[in-house]
Amino acid sequence: MKTIKSSSNPYMHRPIHKAMFLRENSYWWDISRREIVKQAVNKNKLTAKSKILDAGCGEGTMLSFLQSKFPNSFGIDNSVYALEFCKKRGLSNLKLANLEKKIPFKNNFFNAIVCLEVIEHTNNDNNVVKEFYRVLKQGGKLFLTVPAYNFLWSKHDESIAHKRRYDRGQLKILLFQNDFKVITASYFFSFLLLPAIFIHPKKETAAVNKLISSFLLALCSLERQILNYFSLPFGISIIVVAQKI
Repeated sequence: MKTIKSSSNPYMHRPIHKAMFLRENSYWWDISRREIVKQAVNKNKLTAKSKILDAGCGEGTMLSFLQSKFPNSFGIDNSVYALEFCKKRGLSNLKLANLEKKIPFKNNFFNAIVCLEVIEHTNNDNNVVKEFYRVLKQGGKLFLTVPAYNFLWSKHDESIAHKRRYDRGQLKILLFQNDFKVITASYFFSFLLLPAIFIHPKKETAAVNKLISSFLLALCSLERQILNYFSLPFGISIIVVAQKI
């Protein structure tokens, strides 16, 4: 897979984290992606005692859900600013860590890992997946989302420090090569593919009209119902559920 050079990471800066922190409970994209992952997590057999890792937890919205349902959930991120906002949410079990180096947990520690739109920022996604395998227990689940299709590459990807986008086949190969069994792999935000080919977002924090936002949330809700039963053949993001074998 070709790696595309991108600019320096804007997520190193506190104002960007603050903007993300303020928008994550109101912006349709964040809400819908989170609900898709919640649905996937809820369909799998995890108990209240399960140990979950939010790898690249950002400002902590997903981690809030995980810690409310699975108290033994941990969050790691390579930004002190991201973890600062996690603490503002009252979250605990936080560690500063770089996924491309050794994750600061022992082998076979977690029952599941959630990783949302993170590995596309890394220089070596293979090393990251190897680390996920190491810290997962046998049979543990990996819930992973990434942006889809290199042909959708735009200046927006550069502005948010993406190194690559994926197609479903590439992602499945990456996981197979690291001894994961792919349980489900689906595109999502399928209704946005055609607009995305012609229109690229200008800013990660761009505002959306409330009426449009409500409409998009409704479309995403319908798509989630479909994802309960079928994998979608196209979309601008991918979700994979894989298992350590």
